[in-house]
Amino acid sequence: MGVRRRRWRWAAALALLILLSLTAAYGSLSSAGAPQGKNPRKYTATFVGALDTVTTLTAWCGEESLFQEAAALAEKELNRLSSLYDRYDPDSTLSRLNSAEGEAVPVPDELSSLLAYCIEQSGRYPGCNIALGGVTALWEQARETGFLPSEEALREAGRHTSLSALRMDGSTAALDDPDTRLDLGGVAKGDAADRVAALLKARGLDCFLLSCGESSLVCEGTPPSGSWRVGLRHPDASLNLSGAEAPPELLGTLSFSDLCLSVSGDYQQYFCVDGTYYSHLIDPDTLFPARYYRCVCVLADSAREAEMASKALFVEPPEQSRALAERETLSVLWVMADGSVETTDGFPGEGGWKTGEEGQS
Repeated sequence: MGVRRRRWRWAAALALLILLSLTAAYGSLSSAGAPQGKNPRKYTATFVGALDTVTTLTAWCGEESLFQEAAALAEKELNRLSSLYDRYDPDSTLSRLNSAEGEAVPVPDELSSLLAYCIEQSGRYPGCNIALGGVTALWEQARETGFLPSEEALREAGRHTSLSALRMDGSTAALDDPDTRLDLGGVAKGDAADRVAALLKARGLDCFLLSCGESSLVCEGTPPSGSWRVGLRHPDASLNLSGAEAPPELLGTLSFSDLCLSVSGDYQQYFCVDGTYYSHLIDPDTLFPARYYRCVCVLADSAREAEMASKALFVEPPEQSRALAERETLSVLWVMADGSVETTDGFPGEGGWKTGEEGQS
């Protein structure tokens, strides 16, 4: 088998940070929600490791000491939440719950709240199933070995993906099916981003952009230029499935304030076997990676909802995905499998969005 593997770890995350082109030129301070303090300046800090990703904090404020204090607080909180949510960490609370063989495990309020949220939202976003951990583990093993999981193994893992196995009882949680495995995935990053953003605001930062990896982004306040500008990376810039000689770096640029963004794409984690690429975004119905889109971007009021929605929309066929976005009044951009771009009405963008055809010219 011809195999090309790409693991999602720190080095890959660092390379993918150019997905987000954060620019905010200094200008008028007349915008509502502009940074407070005399002569605000832009500061940036990067944290590596928490939740198995790279986090970048960019903020405008009048005092460097305030930013440094807030950045240290953000890094500490991310590491604390990672110790609860990260299933790659065998000592995390989530890992202990997964390996408890049906026994009840004490869970802190943050994890209890996130699990309850996932249960509550499962009816709205059925494509984002946190009980799919046994299936995603098989595909992660495939990325490591270069051999696809057998249909028998997938079917067996698929028998243990019901969220009804998760039982919450006050400060404890248990998996009534001991073979069920929870995988919070990007929803954990979204929840962590929301919680860190709340701490930053409480500490006095009122104008910042927090990016947890490339998938969870929280934008708070308005920079001096009037809005945050975020460049969305073109999928072909990382995984050139169109075969373009010079694939474009960016799809386009978002300009917005006081919103959260999630990006789910087939170029974020993938491997190739015999010329076929497989992403990490698993369709819970087929138990195989979904292939309807190159990426899905969602804007929402919270990062965890944006994460949940982008994952759910990615694994639904176009008609159903569009219907879900309209039903939930989501602001969405889809890059289709052929490279064309579709959006819901009003999705923000400067200068339009590059299609696959334009990317090859």
